[in-house]
Amino acid sequence: MDDHKTDLSGMPAPDLARLRAEAASRLSQDGRVMVGRVVAERRTCGRPNCSRCGDGLPGHGPYRYFVPRRAGRGGAVYVPAALVGEVSAYTRAGEACEDALELLTRVNAELLRRRELD
Repeated sequence: MDDHKTDLSGMPAPDLARLRAEAASRLSQDGRVMVGRVVAERRTCGRPNCSRCGDGLPGHGPYRYFVPRRAGRGGAVYVPAALVGEVSAYTRAGEACEDALELLTRVNAELLRRRELD
């Protein structure tokens, strides 16, 4: 369902309540959620005799980092190779939660417009 394309203005209040309950049920219940993304970066080591960095090759890596959505400078966290899949699953859960929260906001805003917010 394309929740962001659903016109809520013509929907009866009981249908809005059902939609709100469905969206709320999609929020993570176990806390395995991370809002951000996993990025891959290559690094140069700076050693003058390094065969990878000194020959114009792309450097070492790629290394994976988790970058929180609202992090400032220095907010990236190194992700060991063994945890890349798990951290990626956490970020997918974060995206699903954000989608559900966006729908909840739209439904509740429509109910507020109608003065039926409970």
